[in-house]
Amino acid sequence: MSVDPQWSTPPTPPGGPFGDGREPIRAVDVWVGIGMATLGHLLTIVITVVSLAFRGDLGLFVGFGSQVLLFVACLTLGIVQLTRPVRRGLGLGLLIGWGVGVIVLPVVGVGACIYMLSRIETG
Repeated sequence: MSVDPQWSTPPTPPGGPFGDGREPIRAVDVWVGIGMATLGHLLTIVITVVSLAFRGDLGLFVGFGSQVLLFVACLTLGIVQLTRPVRRGLGLGLLIGWGVGVIVLPVVGVGACIYMLSRIETG
């Protein structure tokens, strides 16, 4: 008994595993995007602290403006990168990183401030 050729494995579709030219999302690209968004958050924190030191109350507006600018940049670049056929994980990582950073980094910052205030000796 011979095997009929029609029951063999079908050929791989052209253009990647999805058949439409898109590559699968790689975890490395997602982590790179998360790291980029986290670095953006840290940069906005530094900008806010420096502007508070030199400009006082105006520093809060500068900090808020830099955070809004980071949001627009991560959202725009994230969506654009997700719609491209290659390195889509970078866009996903930017979106995840911005969302997680907006929650986690202020909590860490408040904890650091409380720790530093508790170390000040009153006298």
